[in-house]
Amino acid sequence: MDLKEWQLRKIRFDIPGMNWTDRKFRVLYFYNPQTHTVVLARAYTHAEFEGRPSDEEIRAAYDEARLASSS
Repeated sequence: MDLKEWQLRKIRFDIPGMNWTDRKFRVLYFYNPQTHTVVLARAYTHAEFEGRPSDEEIRAAYDEARLASSS
């Protein structure tokens, strides 16, 4: 897989009943519009990360998902 073919996307969820940082739940994923394929990159809350995970962490998650999907 060539990373250039993939788009990094984010889904935002606010979970009611949790404290402010825990309720801001995010899912980062890679989407390939040519094949309509989705690969999960990272799911996290703002309690774990103030902003989104670093590019290095996202790339590592992508590499891990790519290896898992090829076996």
